Amino acid sequence: MPHRPLAQAVFAAGMSIALVAQTQDVRPRFEVGSVKLSGAEITGPFLRQLNPGTINYRNRNLFEYVQLAYGVQGYQVTHSSSISLADRYDIAAKAADPVPVEQVKTMLQVLLEERLNLKVHREDREIPVYALVVAKNGPRFHPAPEDEAPGAQNTGDSFVFRKSPISALTGLLTNMPSLGKPVFDRTGLHGLYDLTLRLDSAAGKTAGNGKAEMLRGMDEAVFSSLADLGLKLEPQKATVNFLVVDHVDKIPADN
Repeated sequence: MPHRPLAQAVFAAGMSIALVAQTQDVRPRFEVGSVKLSGAEITGPFLRQLNPGTINYRNRNLFEYVQLAYGVQGYQVTHSSSISLADRYDIAAKAADPVPVEQVKTMLQVLLEERLNLKVHREDREIPVYALVVAKNGPRFHPAPEDEAPGAQNTGDSFVFRKSPISALTGLLTNMPSLGKPVFDRTGLHGLYDLTLRLDSAAGKTAGNGKAEMLRGMDEAVFSSLADLGLKLEPQKATVNFLVVDHVDKIPADN
């Protein structure tokens, strides 16, 4: 009969090894990668190249890299006042083989964590949001022709969407500083549409005025344009998953 304390010790050691194996980071990694602070004087182009198996970004801030790597929008990223995500970096990395872009983003997570000691966690928070809904007698736009090419254009006083889902519009609205809240699609419209969000009515109200007046004018223009489309924004509350940045080093580890 085996000695019980010895058997228990062997079993415990085996369990520890198994737990370590289970908690190892098995995410894919780049074969080669470089993370460097951008120069003090930014003179080059703001390069963005993301392809299967490679990433080549220049003069982009850490806030953008975090959004890209973890698949979140700007409003979902939060951190304490002692942490800055404004520093700009040049990142170039390549996988051993061509891999899908989504996998490149996962590799970017690992690269940021290894070179900048980036530490994050996720948590759910209930926050005020806007719900984009169909207004009475709406919508007032039509599905795009099947042979039309998709796209979006900023004409200066309007945002024009061609053959686009409603999520393209809510994405634009979410990133408008005047609204100040994320916008969720609650229209129930699942097709591809041609629509234009006009902001020209805000031009006269914002010219020469302060920031508060400018944002108020933009708000009025957005709500008016949405009404023309047969849509409206309703204030609601929603539970949103946030990416919390706990720590990051400014100076990259050796490449």
